[in-house]
Amino acid sequence: FPLLLQSSNFFGFGIGPGGQAGQQPFDRHAAERQKHASPLAAGSVTEARQPIVQVSQLAAQLRLLASREAELARRFGQLFLVFVAAAGVRGIGEAEQAAAAEAQAARRLRSFQFNSEDEFIGMFQHYASQSLGGIQAEELCRILNEHPSIRNYYRVTWSLELCKIMLAMLDRSRDGVMQYAEFRELLTCLLYWHRTFQEYDRDRSGFIEANELHNIISSRFLYRLSAKSMTMLLKRYSKAMDDGRCLVAFDDFVTLSVRLRTYTEAFRARDRMQHNGETGTCQFSYDDFLQCTMSLCERGLAILYNASAPEVTEIMKKFLFHALASQAHGSYKQRMGSYQNSQYYGSYGQHMVQNVYSRINPWQSFQFRSENEFMSMFHHYSSPSLGGIQAHELCRILNEHPSIRNYYRITWSLELCRVMLAMMDRSRDGIMQYDEFSELLTCLVYWHRTFQDFDRNRSGYIEAHELHNIITNHFHYMLSPQAMTVLLKRYSRAMNDGRCLLAFDDFVNLSVRLRAYTESFRARDQYQHNGSETGTCQFTYDDFLQCTMSL
Repeated sequence: FPLLLQSSNFFGFGIGPGGQAGQQPFDRHAAERQKHASPLAAGSVTEARQPIVQVSQLAAQLRLLASREAELARRFGQLFLVFVAAAGVRGIGEAEQAAAAEAQAARRLRSFQFNSEDEFIGMFQHYASQSLGGIQAEELCRILNEHPSIRNYYRVTWSLELCKIMLAMLDRSRDGVMQYAEFRELLTCLLYWHRTFQEYDRDRSGFIEANELHNIISSRFLYRLSAKSMTMLLKRYSKAMDDGRCLVAFDDFVTLSVRLRTYTEAFRARDRMQHNGETGTCQFSYDDFLQCTMSLCERGLAILYNASAPEVTEIMKKFLFHALASQAHGSYKQRMGSYQNSQYYGSYGQHMVQNVYSRINPWQSFQFRSENEFMSMFHHYSSPSLGGIQAHELCRILNEHPSIRNYYRITWSLELCRVMLAMMDRSRDGIMQYDEFSELLTCLVYWHRTFQDFDRNRSGYIEAHELHNIITNHFHYMLSPQAMTVLLKRYSRAMNDGRCLLAFDDFVNLSVRLRAYTESFRARDQYQHNGSETGTCQFTYDDFLQCTMSL
């Protein structure tokens, strides 16, 4: 993990595994920290650019603090493990590295009840592919869900999509394969997030109150977010109950933690690259933006930082992301139809209107006798108090209703349903109305037909190299080879015979995110340039999070 030790006016101060960029120090211990303040933690932006070579001294100070107060021991103990995880690039001594590795190993072994580090390594190698030298998301999902000690520790069912996100966060080589060292770091993060979650889940129900999420993000993970961004996170990663409460499950908490940390690190590194310091703003080209948001891998994003970026000549006035706000006006079909062919974005909007909305009727595709019957099915699952469905109900419809389930013949994950809901949610309230549901099902029918055209043997997979043809010639996007490579590595699975295969649910996930991010970026481009398109946009940190974290 990169060490972001300096306090920032734009990103905050955080260092914990839940987020390497965050907010001001803990208020309750401000005096104690000031008394024992490290020059690494208290430096200005100018000092932040100086080489950090005093990690050993800082580690000693942290151990001193930990010995003085139980609360600090609990929090800074986790912090020390993060320091030593990155010791190789920060100049910590070999003795400190060895001690840190021993502490990490002991913590993991105690938590998962392994007898030795060798047994822990043996478990990993049992699931790893010899030809790949590591595990992919499918094997990571099997380890978390199948291995008795790990499964019994967390007591949740890990989705494949969440495992893909976690793998991408630590995939240094950008090849879709997780090595043992990366797996070890991930398990350390998961332990920290689980213990943080357990502190608030006092009744062990598997949920925490959504309002407590604000306290965790700001006071524990130490991010600096606006009220609007915090509200967006609460709506995106919680479930509204009929009694008015909003609850967050542990797997959703992990998804939020992974994505928030990754996007913050990516934005902050790009900000420093463009401005030789921190301004809280970044310039993105459309292609850079897609590689950043679609890959979800801050270590692999180094290719973006070496690219030449347009010089930022002025700081745009901060405003709520225009594309998100504009979704409240007009249907998705109308928004797609308003986009003309573009040298920067392609002709995907006109293609959707001409080939999807004008030709596909969802209720007929699923063999409903009438649209009224289709609408009644929707209302059967919807909540009267909310006036629509949430992601959980959407997941139930796709997996439970016989005609829809038999049409797709896959198991839809809750995370993918949340992403699809966010794409269509014009009011940004986490609720899907009937017209939004009908538009989504229209898109799904089209994507399924396109997928079937290439899945000629009906195996449920297509060759990853065919994805280029689909995106450019069927969906009519205009992407660079670098962006296409990111999509292939993020959403396909490497087989032992050298092939890369893409499953239908991954294909849908890709299609949803590509459509939503392109539409959002394009709307912002037009808004910033008086209706013209330049293929570039200016983002503040908060705007960027509201765009990327809403899906």
